Amino acid sequence: MENRKRLWYPKPQDVLNNNKMVLDIFCASKRDKHEVRNLSKLDPVIREAKKTKGDVETKAAVLMRGINKAHSFSSANKRTAYFTANEFICKNKGYWIAKKRDRQRDMCVKIRESRVTDKEVADWLKYAHKNKVYGKDRWDS
Repeated sequence: MENRKRLWYPKPQDVLNNNKMVLDIFCASKRDKHEVRNLSKLDPVIREAKKTKGDVETKAAVLMRGINKAHSFSSANKRTAYFTANEFICKNKGYWIAKKRDRQRDMCVKIRESRVTDKEVADWLKYAHKNKVYGKDRWDS
């Protein structure tokens, strides 16, 4: 029998802490503030990620979409979604994904507008090493 490692999943409090942290580090405007709108929307997102079959990046894509669309905070929902997906990958695979901030934002906008699938987001996360900070990102459009 295969010995499988149990995956780490964020709790709503972890996502809340991530929102505060990204606002402390990456404050985009003076109007940005750490304020919770509805933290209870995160529980179904985390449950969906746990139930999703697939690899770590597939589950991270579900988290990224769910947190982004749940809009649980008054500011930095896209940044929080990307950071939490990245944290999920790091805690489960041991590495961080490096993407230019404008590409992170563009992908999060596409997610919010339902212009990309979870598989496309998972591929974007999975093949980040081929699309790193320098060079052409294949998701530019």
